[in-house]
Amino acid sequence: QLSDRINEIQKLNETLVVSILTELRQTTRLPQHINIDAFILMFFGSIRLLAKKWKISGYSFNLKEKGDELFSSLLSSIK
Repeated sequence: QLSDRINEIQKLNETLVVSILTELRQTTRLPQHINIDAFILMFFGSIRLLAKKWKISGYSFNLKEKGDELFSSLLSSIK
């Protein structure tokens, strides 16, 4: 039951990110050659690591700001 709920939340998050990436692709901010599934793995892996660093640091930085910076950096790195 717990694993089903976690899977449901993960799928919901992935659906949200796919819709954002699809919109970015339509506005040419995401190149056509980028594999969306691979980008999602990189994105969520990076988010998990960022959240872990935030926790280890005693919540010493603004997670939303760092998350926004991370997302922008990921997009910039694939152009």
